[in-house]
Amino acid sequence: MYRMAVAAGNSDALCNIGNSYKLGVGIAENPEEAVAWYRIAADNNCSRGQNLLGLCFEEGYGVAANPVEAVRLYRLAAGAGNDDAQCNLGSCFRMGIGVLKDTTEAFRWYRMAADNGSARGQAWVGVCFEKGIGVAQNIEYALKWYRASARAGNEAARRGVQRCEARNRVQTIIR
Repeated sequence: MYRMAVAAGNSDALCNIGNSYKLGVGIAENPEEAVAWYRIAADNNCSRGQNLLGLCFEEGYGVAANPVEAVRLYRLAAGAGNDDAQCNLGSCFRMGIGVLKDTTEAFRWYRMAADNGSARGQAWVGVCFEKGIGVAQNIEYALKWYRASARAGNEAARRGVQRCEARNRVQTIIR
């Protein structure tokens, strides 16, 4: 079925075949074959394929680990509006993977994903505000972003809401 979609020019199908090889769904797991399908998608300007290939380079899955190449691919996909790539790029800047560590730039990429409606991006913006990563610490803003992400079903964001609300209760008691 995916191969018919590929023949019809569906780049997303290329990623789905790659995922089948990566996860061993309906076919034996084969990291190199997964990378080959992601690369075809990426070479066809599919932002999902660029992001998935970037993950392979970041993790060293099916290819030699190359964080600089991962960042290059994330930038391509993020520039095309792929919110997963925007979050991945944010994490690279937050941790200094393939780029110099820059928490302000990390926040910018997380915020871009959040503004695009990404629950993952919203949760990361919440983390940044909670911990003061690339932005001034602000628990009220952290709660705002965590709540938005939690409404979309993000479990980590739900825990963030609980942490921030508990912190607010402690602050109220101390005052």
